[in-house]
Amino acid sequence: MPTLEALFDAARPHAGRTQWSAPTCRSTTTRLTIHTQFPAVSLPIHVRIPDWVAGPATIRINQAPMAGAAPQAGAYTTISGQWHEGDTIDLTLPMALHTVPLPHDDSIVAILDGPIVLAGDMGTSGIADMPRDAAGQGAYFRVPNPPAPGIIAQTAADILPHLQPVAGKPLTFMLSGIARPSDITLRPFYQITHDRYTVYWKLYDDAGWQAHAAAAGPAEVAREARQARNVDEVYAD
Repeated sequence: MPTLEALFDAARPHAGRTQWSAPTCRSTTTRLTIHTQFPAVSLPIHVRIPDWVAGPATIRINQAPMAGAAPQAGAYTTISGQWHEGDTIDLTLPMALHTVPLPHDDSIVAILDGPIVLAGDMGTSGIADMPRDAAGQGAYFRVPNPPAPGIIAQTAADILPHLQPVAGKPLTFMLSGIARPSDITLRPFYQITHDRYTVYWKLYDDAGWQAHAAAAGPAEVAREARQARNVDEVYAD
């Protein structure tokens, strides 16, 4: 399990070391282990509870539930006590699929699993053999653009029932039935490097999608015609 260590100032009398055990895949629990060279360390620990939590966040100290009010989403909670070598704090943050709208436009949304942005994987058709270094990015302008996908849904809430986990592929989902022009696989944005992808999804009704699809073809033809007329290209670094 990957770890992230935070070192405290060794000059202070409560010097110690904390070790975070980060969650993997869809694990929702992170463990903080206290390491100290002193018999006891008096140290308040402030933990922020993110606002994407899908249920009550829980904190356990040495396997026992922390006393006091339940942690609130979008705020810090303080864990105080006398800490000893090997003490543990387990922080559980439930995560679930949800959508986030574009500011000022609820008809365009992103899809996330907890804090993880999911991108629609549009494959590598036409670009599989293209240069991947920054110096060769201009070549992509000469490749036909695939149609931008959309979703047939009245509200963002209508999307979630159509997302199903892909067996054997953590954090990967299939969006079925309402994606246009076809079903599409969503996976973590950070995993996509050289594929085409989409992160923001436009919501349409059936008539709106048909109008969009009808306009997309001529628009791409016009773009390709403009590109064909170019006699030279300059790209600023």
